[in-house]
Amino acid sequence: MSKSQAVKDYEEKFIDDNGYIYCEACGRSKSFAFSTHHCHMKSEFPKHKEIDNHLNLKLLCQKCHSLAHSNKEFNNKLKEDSYDLFKS
Repeated sequence: MSKSQAVKDYEEKFIDDNGYIYCEACGRSKSFAFSTHHCHMKSEFPKHKEIDNHLNLKLLCQKCHSLAHSNKEFNNKLKEDSYDLFKS
């Protein structure tokens, strides 16, 4: 699946704002792989208008990204910034 323009923009802005790339969950900066995670996942809200909102995105290292998909409690912590976007 290709990255949306919003995700690309988020990653570029993150690096511009911080000067380097690091995991927003654990702070790791010496990882070889980082990816942007949708806290409210696309599989849960495939057509939601706020799915690519910057508040719903977190830049994560590979370890934390895997954890976000396998550990509901961990992912719920990541969702805190975006709860209001996805209220029914």
